[in-house]
Formats: sequence, structure tokens, C-alpha cells
Amino acid sequence: MSLAQPNYFSAQDTMDGEFATLNLGPTHPATHGVFQNVLKVDGERIFSAEPTIGYIHRAFEKIAERRPYYQITP
Repeated sequence: MSLAQPNYFSAQDTMDGEFATLNLGPTHPATHGVFQNVLKVDGERIFSAEPTIGYIHRAFEKIAERRPYYQITP
């Protein structure tokens, strides 16, 4: 049993009934395309989070089709 219980909020709990959308995307150039998180927030409260993993997929296989074998580096 977990001692920490999450608090769930609804749209009625917001101060003005409107959410701010925060795009919390890759923050470092070395991690581009790995993880993105879109948050709906009201002040400090997070109402929803929509994670997206691998959203800048480059289609490595398709790129490799147009190159000679020695130019393909995974």
C-alpha cells in the first residue's frame, strides 16, 4: 500500500476555468526526438499530461534505401 495518494483535480477546481498548455519538449540537443510532454496546467496544478515518445522519427530505413551500403551508419 502506498502512503502517497495523488490529488485528482477537475475543470471545476480551476480558478478561472481556463487551462494553459505547456509544451515540455526535449530540453537538450542530444535528446531531440526522444520524449515530449504536453501539459494542461492552471497555475501550479497539472490537470493532464500527454506524453509522446519518439515524435521526431527520421525513418532510418527509408533514408538508408537511397544510400550505398557503406554510407549507412546506424
